[in-house]
Amino acid sequence: MLLSSSTVLSALAILASAQAQQQNVLGDWFSKLSSYLPSQAVAGAGQAAASAGAASNNVKALTLENWRQVLGPKPDDGEVEPEPWWVFVTGGNKTCYGLCGKANQAWEQATGLLSFSPSAPNLAILDCEANRVLCNAWVAGPPAIWHITVPPTEGAPTDIRITRLNSSTITANNIVELHATESWKERKLYQGAVHPFDGPLAKTGLMIPMGYILWAFSIFPSWALMLAISLGSRTFMYPGDGPLEALKLPVALPQQLLQDRQAAID
Repeated sequence: MLLSSSTVLSALAILASAQAQQQNVLGDWFSKLSSYLPSQAVAGAGQAAASAGAASNNVKALTLENWRQVLGPKPDDGEVEPEPWWVFVTGGNKTCYGLCGKANQAWEQATGLLSFSPSAPNLAILDCEANRVLCNAWVAGPPAIWHITVPPTEGAPTDIRITRLNSSTITANNIVELHATESWKERKLYQGAVHPFDGPLAKTGLMIPMGYILWAFSIFPSWALMLAISLGSRTFMYPGDGPLEALKLPVALPQQLLQDRQAAID
């Protein structure tokens, strides 16, 4: 997808400004490129590079089968430093109510723009429309970016911070700015029972079963759920009768009372 020149140059300016404060590498590179090319050529080069970056950038698609492998420690690969991952959580009509279109476009553009940064995180995407069990197990609501710091060794805690995305105003520049300014680090650490790596449900192996249960409830019609609750409660109140007989009791009971009363009067 080609980007407008203003989007590309604005995002590159954000990246260049932040990187210049730390190592001034990206800023020097972009300044030199700008000095050799006319302004329109710079914009065209930015469009082509961003498009190529989006196509070639290795964005992992997370599934119920591979997410532990992708986001788990990799000591066999010689990793000695924590590995940063950004997971874009998105959905479709049923899981995002059709409101993730703008966020999807912003993410697609941002993946290309982030390729200009030498310190860009690893990128992954979790589509809740196609992976509802995993999204329910994580209790992940789209659209959002999960900033996951994968430890180099097994057993070490996995830090997670979550950036909720405004589905109506999010842009590629907003996502690039999260990385350039490292403002995502200001989010609170995600903790609790449903933490997908360190929570008690994950450690006891109950997280994925919980995901299946929540997924089943999400596809269960509300009227069927209410009927099941009604049958269960009536069966509990009248344990000697089956559920169908229990349904008849509210009608049969008043009739029996009327007959007993009439017999007493006679």
